Amino acid sequence: MVHSTGEKKNINEVIGIDPRRAQEIANDQTMKNVTYNGEMVYIEHVDQERGVATIHPLNEPNVKQTVSVQELTEE
Repeated sequence: MVHSTGEKKNINEVIGIDPRRAQEIANDQTMKNVTYNGEMVYIEHVDQERGVATIHPLNEPNVKQTVSVQELTEE
């Protein structure tokens, strides 16, 4: 997909992560590169039914928020 700036984005940046993949990432022992609004985050919990995840910035584990998994990007 091409944005108005002419910059090409990969498909995950456009549609986000699906709930199943978010759960896989949350369960994986290996740290994955996941961002929310351009900031690296850790996925704590995924509610696949609702399509949301509880996340926190890597450097702020006490700053938790629940967001749509579609807003997360795996790089």
